[in-house]
Amino acid sequence: MLKKCNDCGTVLGKDKKSGYYWCIKCKGVREDYDMKYKICLLGKNTGKGIGKNNFIIKLGEGFTKLGHEVIPIRFGELYDYLQIYDLTECFVDKKEIPLRFISYIHNPDFIMVEQTYNRFDISGVDCPVIYQHREYTHFPDIENPDILLGSYPNRLEVFEYYYPNQYSKIPYCDDNFVATNPNMFDPNKKKIIKGITMIGWVTNPFNFADANGLFNRMIVEDQVGFYQDCIKKGYITYIKGGKFERYRELLEQCEAVLIDGGYINAFGRRLFEAMACKTLCIIRVHNAKTRDIFKKMGLTEDMCYFIYEPEDIQDIYDTRDGIENPKKVERAYEWMMNNHTYEIRAKETIEKFEDYKSGTRKCPKFMGYAPHADIKIIDGKVIYTDLI
Repeated sequence: MLKKCNDCGTVLGKDKKSGYYWCIKCKGVREDYDMKYKICLLGKNTGKGIGKNNFIIKLGEGFTKLGHEVIPIRFGELYDYLQIYDLTECFVDKKEIPLRFISYIHNPDFIMVEQTYNRFDISGVDCPVIYQHREYTHFPDIENPDILLGSYPNRLEVFEYYYPNQYSKIPYCDDNFVATNPNMFDPNKKKIIKGITMIGWVTNPFNFADANGLFNRMIVEDQVGFYQDCIKKGYITYIKGGKFERYRELLEQCEAVLIDGGYINAFGRRLFEAMACKTLCIIRVHNAKTRDIFKKMGLTEDMCYFIYEPEDIQDIYDTRDGIENPKKVERAYEWMMNNHTYEIRAKETIEKFEDYKSGTRKCPKFMGYAPHADIKIIDGKVIYTDLI
C-alpha cells in the first residue's frame, strides 16, 4: 500500500537508513506518518448475526475508528470461497482451510485470525498472519503464525509450555488482552440493586461445569463452589443472567459485583464492563501469583476490593466507607478508559504489527509456565491435580 502525505496527498518516499518518510512537495520529513492498513479479520462469528459484544468484531471497530480499512470474514464465507474455486474436496482431505485465498482476493496488509476451532493452512499467504489465541488447552488453529497474541495475562506462558516447538519458531509473540467498548454501557444508571451481586452466565453456572472437558470443568466447579458458599452465607445475591442486553441492564444497575479473577483469565471482559458501568468491583483472586498479575497491570486497592475467601466479603461490609467507594469506582473507570478500550487495543495491535515488520523478534522465554505447577497431562487429558 502506497503511503501518501497527510497534507498534500503526494506519494511519500522513504529513507532506507533512517526508515523515515519524506514528501518531495512539502519538503518535510514525515517521521510521525500515520500509516493506514487494509486488515482482514477472520473469526467464527465475524459476519451477520454475531453477538453485539464479540471480541474480534469490537477490535475491528477499533481499527475502523483509527482510519484503517477492515474486511470482516466469517468462517462460512471462507468455505464459500473454496466452493467457488471448486476446492472443497481439498479442504475435506486436508482438514485445513487455506488462507491464501483471502490474501489473493482482498490483498490485505495483514490477516488477523481469532481462535475459531478450525484448522487453517497459511502456506502461500503473501501477507503476515496474526493469530489471537484464547483457550490454553485448545491446540492452535494455525501452525507457526507470523505473530502470536494471547488474550489474557500468562496465556503465552501456557502456550510455551504446551506447544514449545511451535512457540520457539514464531517470530513475534505478545499479549493482546480483551477489552471493552465503554459506549455500550451507561455509567449514570441508578444503582437500584444494592449490596454485592453475582450475575450468572447465559448458561446457569451451576449447570455449566460439565461443558468444556475435564480441565475447564474443574476450574468452573471451583468457581461455582466459591459462589455457592458466598450465597449460602448471605454475602452475595445471585441473579441469573441472560443474553447481552439482559446482562448489560443488570450490570448497569448493580451497586457492586463479585468477579472471579480466574486462574489465568485475570483480566476478563466482565471486569472492564463493570468498570464501564461505574459498578464497584469485588475481585476474587486465587493465589498470590494471580494477585501479582493485577498489581503489575496497575489495578490497585484504591480502585476495587480483592478477596481470597468468602469471609473476606464480610470484612468489606464491616469496613467499607460510603465516601471511599465512589472514589474507587471513579479511579477504576478512569483506569479502564485509559488502558482497556477496543480502540486502545486496536492501536496496540497495529504497533505490534509494525514492530514485527521492522524485523524485531519478540518471543520472550518465560520463567516457568503460568498458572500452576499442578497442571499435568495424563492419557492425553489435561488434569488440574490440586483440585482432585
